[in-house]
Amino acid sequence: MKLHSSILNNYGRIDWTAGAIDVGNAPSSNSSLVNHSGGTFSIYSSGPLAATPGSPERNVGSITNNGTVRFYSSSIRIAADYTNDGGTTQVYGNVQFDYNVVHSSGVLELRSGTVKLAGTDQELRIANGLICGDGTVDAHLTLQNNATIAPGIGEGAVGRIDVLKSFQMTSWQNTMAIDLNAQGDMDLIAVVGNATLNGYCDITTSTAYQPAFGVVKTFLTYAARLGTTDLSIRLYPGDFTWMNNGDGMQWDYYYSAWNDPNPHETSWWITTTLVG
Repeated sequence: MKLHSSILNNYGRIDWTAGAIDVGNAPSSNSSLVNHSGGTFSIYSSGPLAATPGSPERNVGSITNNGTVRFYSSSIRIAADYTNDGGTTQVYGNVQFDYNVVHSSGVLELRSGTVKLAGTDQELRIANGLICGDGTVDAHLTLQNNATIAPGIGEGAVGRIDVLKSFQMTSWQNTMAIDLNAQGDMDLIAVVGNATLNGYCDITTSTAYQPAFGVVKTFLTYAARLGTTDLSIRLYPGDFTWMNNGDGMQWDYYYSAWNDPNPHETSWWITTTLVG
């Protein structure tokens, strides 16, 4: 299907099962696809949502999501500007974005999928809202303003997010939300590149999990820290203690090179310590 200088508005449900959608009509004009609040747009096809191939100008068209967009295909290419503006984008398969991705608000859910940015800067900016779930970001991941990253989907759910390039928390309002469940499983953010850490890390531990002294649970790894760390850890419940073999236990947090003023640490964790 080709949109010619037009807007496709979805207020209901679209299941795209085969072929491509062309939202670019370069060099003269753009077209756009707008998924409105209450609309659901599910992509099962591996055919691209794309601009006109070989267009002489970057007049690529746009896709804006205010509802729910679901990427199911194991390989889909988005050769158009993509904006998540208050909606929910769910990635079950593998999706590649060739141009700008703007996450101004709403939710980006990784449901065992991969998001890849193939544009010039290859940076996924979460300006506001939430990135959560289990999956992979094949790009530089940057949190801005009051954005939050939370492995797993739903309150108390545990998950893992892999970032194949760098990870930046740029604002004091950024939040990293980490859960430790009753079975002793903990969220993990695993960064291949370097990390810049600002804002808050809220760690919620299940009171049903009461391990012995010295148990370590890692929630963040990376190659190296850039700049100074201004990450404030908040443990919930903050006054939680328990008894194990007659000893009072509590959680405390550390990072590697704890007493080293140089930025050499490569991971953060919590561990059980003695009360007092």
